[in-house]
Amino acid sequence: VSSQILGDWNACGKIMGLASWSSMHRKDTSEWIFGKDSVTDVDLGEKFFHSHKFMSGNPFVDGSFAIDWEALEGLEKPNEFTMDRFGELAIQARSVQDNLEGAAMALVASLKEATGATDLILVGGVALNSVLNGRLQREAGFGSVFVPPAPGDEGVAVGCALFGYHTTKGGRDGIFGASGGELGEVVESSFSAYQGKEFRDEIIDDAVFEFTPWVEADQYEDMNACVEAASDALAEGKVIAWYQGRSEFGQRALGHRSFLADPRPKDMRRRVNEKVKDREWWRPLAPSVLAEAAGDWFDGLANHGNESPYMSITASVVPERRSEVPAICHIDGSARLQTVTESDSPLYYKLIKAFCAKTGIPMILNTSFNRKGQPIVENPEQALSTLLEAQDGVHALFMGRWKVNPRIFPLAQDGIGITELTRPGTDEGSLSVTAMRFYMSELTASSSLEAAPLRIRIQDVGITGHVEGEGNTWRTLPSALHLELLQMLQPHETEYSGGSYSEAEEDLPAITVLELWEAMQDVRGGELMWREVRDALHWLYRARLLYFSGASIGISSDPAELFKGMDILDLRT
Repeated sequence: VSSQILGDWNACGKIMGLASWSSMHRKDTSEWIFGKDSVTDVDLGEKFFHSHKFMSGNPFVDGSFAIDWEALEGLEKPNEFTMDRFGELAIQARSVQDNLEGAAMALVASLKEATGATDLILVGGVALNSVLNGRLQREAGFGSVFVPPAPGDEGVAVGCALFGYHTTKGGRDGIFGASGGELGEVVESSFSAYQGKEFRDEIIDDAVFEFTPWVEADQYEDMNACVEAASDALAEGKVIAWYQGRSEFGQRALGHRSFLADPRPKDMRRRVNEKVKDREWWRPLAPSVLAEAAGDWFDGLANHGNESPYMSITASVVPERRSEVPAICHIDGSARLQTVTESDSPLYYKLIKAFCAKTGIPMILNTSFNRKGQPIVENPEQALSTLLEAQDGVHALFMGRWKVNPRIFPLAQDGIGITELTRPGTDEGSLSVTAMRFYMSELTASSSLEAAPLRIRIQDVGITGHVEGEGNTWRTLPSALHLELLQMLQPHETEYSGGSYSEAEEDLPAITVLELWEAMQDVRGGELMWREVRDALHWLYRARLLYFSGASIGISSDPAELFKGMDILDLRT
């Protein structure tokens, strides 16, 4: 069904979120929609709800479980997700979700009766379905339901390692906190979700210095001051990026690699989905809630506490509370929550606690620190790169003791007179503009087409987090103008000899914005508009392919000053 609706077999989480829209009416969508879609584009509430029976039966008892492949293959228009079919596709999503829940509930009930087990552990990719997990937790009659942080295939490796550890070390205390039992006996293990790498302060410092041309940064004396500043920003309604400690193991960000926001503003869900995440408007956003307060805000938690430490359970937000935290409520009033304890994540717990002290709300909105189509950030360079990509919606990145803000693009922008300008202003024109490195370029065209080249790209070896595919150092540029600007800005002359390029004897002086503009006018025969050049420079700046320097923006063109004394190689000398 994921393939049928979205053209992607591995987008099952989106299908789970889409299912909640089935049978909703247009009036329910007005606060959700943004972008090119409108309320009239959404086909909801006009058709009587009907369900498909894609699968049914009990996989355990009698072999009655079956998938109706004929019904699946008979669905119209595969891989064509459009807004005018939104209601129809939501029904398909709801059907497969309901079918899954019915089969899984029957299976688990049979297993419970056959084994007499009082606790339930869920693993496998289906255990990522938090709506199903929530039903099992509430309705299946077990004392506890446990889902590990990475229940999918990647968790198998950890399971094998833990099994080997337990069978060889048994009751001996060790790296996983095992205790009790005889040697060779499987014993309880406290396994943290935070199994990724933690980067040393000097690694983070180096990354921040490397990004100096595009960011401004301040460092706090200690983490308490950092938490206080971050909680202030959240309480003021600002979205922040939060990068602290070891990264999470599994599909969900659990407060170490996250975008965070205030759950109270009605428009926050839209802001985060559109400006920060660059993803579909109908996708829900999750809360991280203090474990001791979770039962006051979510229905059906068995122990009023830490039911969902790995964001693996969806529960209904208490109806009377929904208006207080609308940004984390899905269209049906549910939320996939993460319950946070001080022992699990001390710093994240402290941040939520500080936010609660300021607002009275014991939770914050938490979504993974990545943009559409990207993995969750891992290293500091990826965090900084993603901050710059999402800067239209993100106030600051809190990374270690650093607070990092994107620099404002130094040339005049829309809304402040750019339309009327025919050339750079005096202050703008005096700024120096520098390309970061040499690029090998490639233009792909077709002799049968009179249009512009089909593809313009450069080989970009030096920038982290901006490659178009794993192991691919080529980057596509929007137009030939972007390439011409980069070629104008090559830092010094090169000579071709013996099959390779070498540096010329003399360095070129720094190019100012005004000189660049005048040179481009000469190249293009005076046909260019300043707005076109300025927009292309803006794109190249945000892609970190060039930077500006000058007294008015506080950046020197001297690399030793720019990079704060790091061990650098100045190609100009």
